[in-house]
Amino acid sequence: MVRRKLLEAAYHKTIPQIREILMQSAREYFLTQGVQKKLTSNITVTPAEVRSAIAKLPQDSLPMIPHAGRSGNPHATSDS
Repeated sequence: MVRRKLLEAAYHKTIPQIREILMQSAREYFLTQGVQKKLTSNITVTPAEVRSAIAKLPQDSLPMIPHAGRSGNPHATSDS
């Protein structure tokens, strides 16, 4: 009961109002995911195609991303 009151106080809303907000957010999220999946389901691109497309862009059009250490991909190499 105490947690319920703390939650209501923190959000300045009742539990049913909080639940409705969360449900609406979940509905929007899943709708967005479904649309994104539908739009991209027939798209295929290889890493080589991505590298080729990026290589064709002017260097000043590419964002500067600072090197932050090792990639999250354990198989990545500095030239991949």
